[in-house]
Amino acid sequence: MGRPSRLPAAWLLVLVIAVLSPPAPWRADSFSTGAPDSACTSMKPSHGSNAPQSSNPPFQITPGDVSVDGGKKVTVTLATATPTGSFKGFFLQARDSNTSQPIGTFVTDQYKYLTCLPGFNNVVTHPNPVLKVSVVLEWAAPANYDGEVAFRATVVQDYDNFWIGITSEKVTVKRAAPAEVPTTTTTTNAPVTSVPSGGGLSGALDSIYLGCSVNKGCFGLPLGCENAENCDSLFTYTKTSDGYQFELMGTVMSGNAYAAGGLSHDYKMGSDSVMACRSYQNIADITMAWNLVSTKSNSFLKDQKQGLSDYEMKQIDGKLYCRFTRQAKMEIEGKQFDLDNEKFYLMIAQGPLAADGSLLYHEKKQVSNQATYMSAFETLGTASDLFVTLHACFMVAAWVGAASSGILLARYFKQTWKNYKTFNIDQWFHFHRLFMMTTWGLTMAGFVLIMIHVGGWTSVPANTNPHAYIGIVSIVLCFIQPFIAACRCSPTDSRRPVFNWIHWFVGNAAQTLGITAIFFGLELYGLPRWTWWVMIVFVGFHCLMHIILSIGECVSDSKTKNQVSGIAMKDFNSSRDMLQPPPQDKLLDAPGGTFRKAMLAVYLLVIWLLVITLLLVIIVGEHELQDWNLIFWDE
Repeated sequence: MGRPSRLPAAWLLVLVIAVLSPPAPWRADSFSTGAPDSACTSMKPSHGSNAPQSSNPPFQITPGDVSVDGGKKVTVTLATATPTGSFKGFFLQARDSNTSQPIGTFVTDQYKYLTCLPGFNNVVTHPNPVLKVSVVLEWAAPANYDGEVAFRATVVQDYDNFWIGITSEKVTVKRAAPAEVPTTTTTTNAPVTSVPSGGGLSGALDSIYLGCSVNKGCFGLPLGCENAENCDSLFTYTKTSDGYQFELMGTVMSGNAYAAGGLSHDYKMGSDSVMACRSYQNIADITMAWNLVSTKSNSFLKDQKQGLSDYEMKQIDGKLYCRFTRQAKMEIEGKQFDLDNEKFYLMIAQGPLAADGSLLYHEKKQVSNQATYMSAFETLGTASDLFVTLHACFMVAAWVGAASSGILLARYFKQTWKNYKTFNIDQWFHFHRLFMMTTWGLTMAGFVLIMIHVGGWTSVPANTNPHAYIGIVSIVLCFIQPFIAACRCSPTDSRRPVFNWIHWFVGNAAQTLGITAIFFGLELYGLPRWTWWVMIVFVGFHCLMHIILSIGECVSDSKTKNQVSGIAMKDFNSSRDMLQPPPQDKLLDAPGGTFRKAMLAVYLLVIWLLVITLLLVIIVGEHELQDWNLIFWDE
């Protein structure tokens, strides 16, 4: 939806008036679309030599309540006091009753936001000279403020008639948190330290969500979290008189970590301006960095505070927060970044720091689906990760589901369903071939999709995350496996044991490496930590079922006369031979068929439930699953 426009230079405030009569040179300084800069202090419109009216104003300001908690909102109404009255322009702000300092932030989607220092968006003025009878606004009280405020306004009836200093009754603001969160604020380029606080996030950082998509832009991770106010990371931006004010908030689970926001001319990593909020050795700091194109890594700028001022950093109960002002125009690594006139894709990421404080590969990241002006507050989606999502889904379905099922069938079910053949081929082989062809198809499709998405080989070093390196070996083994199977020789051929061993080794090695790659992929994809336990349950259950079925097969072999146990791969008359059953009555199942079928049913049920669980968290996301009450735990 459309967002209110903002004055490009900021901190302009107050009323104005649109002149109905023909313009004259001495009226050229009137403002029909808002108040001038000088109005911050005087609250007087630039209407030539005209003086404000001294009579009682025919307007009144009415707060919706006489008290409000810090961080909460209260309705404010500016209206005429007479039935026939109207006005064209206005300038409204909240001021501390004792110091007259501007306090709080307004929330509206119909009028213009202006800013008087200190603070931001703490004044509202008219966007046009259309006649008005009343104006209804919302005002958000600061979370850490405790005191009384009064709303003050200048109202313009026409060019010659305006009233200054219209004041409301006082509104008492109660501090949201009982104790003030210790922070350090500076306007220099010196390092800033912050002390962890027991005050918690409530009241201290909750205000970061105030005004999202109304008077400041917000881009959170996961997507849409700013509406529910439950972001893992949040990147906000708003125009000020000195440039653009940014806020970064991230979750610090343990140790050294960072939350970073980036500005990019495209949606891919490389040649991007990065602002990193770091927690390094229990010290919070803001650092300017640059995403490199060649290695798709990053490096700090020589001047790590280049273009930054008025920064504030703090770390509170697992949350890292940085606020700072950045120059609107900067040249970084020979590239221009003009925040006033250019559109940018927004990037947000969080991850660990290296021992030297540099940024390691992100654990979670998100890129906007479109470029936006930094002065606009439009709702942004995320750049399509469809190919990444499909890659993850295909690999999980292939290696956790299909490959595991196919290998189990080939290993233990050659002497089952002997009375049922299709095209004179045993049922186990049909099922085995179906599962393994599915594995091959999903794996190859997943490989192609991720290569297209990345545009080549991965930029993640093996010592950071070896997912791609392990995965490519698994993919190669998977690719050649059906060609090996097509070259199998006759069961009576002397080379058959060699084929059996090769086919067994390649298949099992591919699955083992595939499962290992998935473990590393969970972190790379940014899945919650409990998905590791899902994979651990899978591995444990898979091994347990192999043990149970192996014991069952040994019992079955001992009950069958003249049947070899078949543990040696050279004996192709084994009940566990890769492709050929032993020379017994081909119409009889081996003993224990009912047991094997029951175990297979349990195995398939559990394995595919685990697959579905992983697919849901990949496709839908943890937050949606919590909203659906499908998961009820917190990490």
